[in-house]
Amino acid sequence: MSDFVLGAYLLQKHTDKVWHLVAYYSRKLTPPELNYNIYNKELLGIVTALKKWRAFLQSIIESFIVKTDHKNLIGFLTTKELN
Repeated sequence: MSDFVLGAYLLQKHTDKVWHLVAYYSRKLTPPELNYNIYNKELLGIVTALKKWRAFLQSIIESFIVKTDHKNLIGFLTTKELN
């Protein structure tokens, strides 16, 4: 994730225990998205990738894991007091 683009890749673990690239997605952020804070940009990347690969992910039997290199999303797991 950067301040101007979002990107994601989909990996699949084969029987040889090696991860193989299945798909890659990237796009420029729209002008309104450029104003998002880092938390929302990171979450936007995850949601966009899940929407893009929905057909692949719905057809699998096992669960899948979403990994990110940003610790920023930990804030979404904590309770915040809103005014």
